[in-house]
Amino acid sequence: MVPTGSCKYLILFFLFPAWVNAYEVEVIQENGDPARRIDIVVMGDGYRVDDQEQLSADLHWFLDDLWQASPFGEYRTFFNTKLIHVISNETGADNGSFGDERDTALGAAYGCQGIDRLLCVNTGTVFEVASSHVPEWDVIVVVVNDPKYGGAGYPQLATLSIHAMAPEVARHELGHSFGHLADEYEDPYPGFPGCGYDCPEPNVSARTLREEIKWNVWIDADTPLPTPETSAFADLVGLFEGARYQGLDLFRPQLTCIMRTFGVPFCDVCQEALLWALYDSTSPIDATAPASPVQLSTACNSEQILSVASPQPLDNTLVASWFVNGQERLSGVRQFAAQATELGLGNHAIRVEVRDTTSLARRDPFSVLVDAFTWSVEVTDAACWIDGNCYANGEANPENPCQICTVTANAVDWSANDGQDCDDGLFCNGIESCRDGICAAGPVPCNDDALACTDTCN
Repeated sequence: MVPTGSCKYLILFFLFPAWVNAYEVEVIQENGDPARRIDIVVMGDGYRVDDQEQLSADLHWFLDDLWQASPFGEYRTFFNTKLIHVISNETGADNGSFGDERDTALGAAYGCQGIDRLLCVNTGTVFEVASSHVPEWDVIVVVVNDPKYGGAGYPQLATLSIHAMAPEVARHELGHSFGHLADEYEDPYPGFPGCGYDCPEPNVSARTLREEIKWNVWIDADTPLPTPETSAFADLVGLFEGARYQGLDLFRPQLTCIMRTFGVPFCDVCQEALLWALYDSTSPIDATAPASPVQLSTACNSEQILSVASPQPLDNTLVASWFVNGQERLSGVRQFAAQATELGLGNHAIRVEVRDTTSLARRDPFSVLVDAFTWSVEVTDAACWIDGNCYANGEANPENPCQICTVTANAVDWSANDGQDCDDGLFCNGIESCRDGICAAGPVPCNDDALACTDTCN
């Protein structure tokens, strides 16, 4: 929604087309597993075959601006970005700079819902192109090759033209489609649904009592509510009247914000909401190792290094804390040494919690800024022994790797590994068993591979 009162948050539905063309997909940045990253898919409309280099340039134009904006810049490594080179027959959009009707692949058109600068697309086609080319997508941006000012914000989809202010339009529209933010300007929008007891968007409130304002933790105790629109409060979070297409009775967090006007950043409350949206699709934990459960032996004084991997914000604000049976033991590191003798016999729970401590957030109502993983660790006193050397459960016999140390409820013993029969301490290089110095498969000698019995795995 472009902050001039000319563009609203669209909720439109179209049927998916029966077919879709195949287009080239260009990887712009890849920062991790799509399942653990926010996957932005960008595609162009009104770009002909000869315009694809321009599409790439236009993409970098608005992306370079996006990565300068908070919180996108601090969390750039949380995003993967791909460009789908959609081909149109003609340049521009309907009702744009090049005429009333243009033959484009995604049906871009100005003037939706009677609003001249509302830049719509055929959402069915857009979603089908995205799903068929980059099925892991989370957010879609359509760049329309028309210099007329415009844009729109659908759920999970933003559109923008190549007007000079397009990068700011992109940030504003992503505020809607990604952060679920409301417009904060006051131009009336007849028929737009009201808020009821309070507004659903994180940056608009119908409540005036301090304890009922959803962003009250951001408001200083001496800030008056509602807050006067004067320079004295220009940099503070408060309760400023006028938002969500109403001049009265609805309130926004700060005097200015890109959800209200261009030339300014997202306000503090909007940045926090964008951070929630970011972590709603990602996690402070990328991976843990080893797999759980873990077995240790006091007999061997065995040790296992537990580790956690995380994406890395620019400001390195993720902090890992380690807990053993509910008691915090260590903080600020990504590894923990689980030692059998220190833990003691029995079953233990070792938990790692990774939390984002960024100053961009003062609240976490959905508990998305923290994630945790717990290992089950069993410590026993059982082990296998060779010449006085201790081997924990699961370790291979160094004198015969066909055997592993196996601890059961009733016994501790070396047992055959990988289906090999090692009763006489010898083994073959295949599925044969060694008996009396002869490699045999059952009762028949294995002369076909000419392998002799050996006391090594080679």
